[in-house]
Amino acid sequence: MIPIQEDFEVYRERPGFTSWKVPAFCNNDWIALTLLDMCEEIGVEQPFHVAYGTPQCLWAGGRPSAIRQKMTEAELERYFEAYDRHGVKVALTLSRLSLNTSDLKDPYCNMILDVAERHGAEAIVVENKLARHIRKTHPGIRLIGSLDKPIIDLSPGYDDETGYYLRNLELYDEVVVRCEYAIDPELIGQLPEDCRDRVEVIVNQICIPNCPDCRKHIGAIEEWNHEGCHGQCQVCFHADVASDLKRRLKANVFISTRRINQLVEMGVYKMKIGGRNAPIPKFLDLLSTYVFEPSGAFIPMRVAMSNDYRTAMQRNPRLAPWSLPE
Repeated sequence: MIPIQEDFEVYRERPGFTSWKVPAFCNNDWIALTLLDMCEEIGVEQPFHVAYGTPQCLWAGGRPSAIRQKMTEAELERYFEAYDRHGVKVALTLSRLSLNTSDLKDPYCNMILDVAERHGAEAIVVENKLARHIRKTHPGIRLIGSLDKPIIDLSPGYDDETGYYLRNLELYDEVVVRCEYAIDPELIGQLPEDCRDRVEVIVNQICIPNCPDCRKHIGAIEEWNHEGCHGQCQVCFHADVASDLKRRLKANVFISTRRINQLVEMGVYKMKIGGRNAPIPKFLDLLSTYVFEPSGAFIPMRVAMSNDYRTAMQRNPRLAPWSLPE
């Protein structure tokens, strides 16, 4: 074990246990797994508890998958096992907005579920029919209601958002709530205390508050992904607002460190960092912003990981961010 100077902080201080879900599975695996190894080597607790993502498949939703080719069952096993060794769960982003009943029979997607269930994984889902299919055929997989569910289900001015989440918890093990809901103490305070540990909050949502075109934007990205990512992806419909400093400072849905601590004190301790397929430096920036103390041990840890990645690339020119460490 590598000793650390006593007053050299590793993690940000939180008022209680905080679970972190990070964008790593099948997109930033090399750096995520190297970081887990390093934390183990220096004798500190793991920095995150769930890694999310998925290889490209019919049910994939959200941002495009980094691993585009079909993976064999043995390859998938190796990826799940790599996280198992550190006690980190995997959450599959099976959040396609709409699926036909016939789509549920897709053999590749169901094979992914077979592997995922053997490793106690989660599935992030939008379509209730897919959630019911997974519950019936793979009951060992935890179901997470995606943020995209309330985005597409709730119209502006919806007056019982808490009731909506509670109804979803009848089917799903956990739900992701809208950031607008999470940053309003009166709204999220309506959640019964005994279900706050079944709620997840995305801390770095970049959308403008109550975006009227979020559903359309998600659908456009999804269509671009499933058509092979050819040409230019649809940019934000409100880029002018999103890039305007004065307007962004006045109205945003970012979850600050203070707000995270307030949520943890309320019993809402499951946090998710958005950013699948972020370049490795951006991935590390996100972790240093929310999980690690940015002025502490993470500085030399980050330098060491960068050096290790360059060395690994020299040994293997085909190394990709989603490769598994040797």
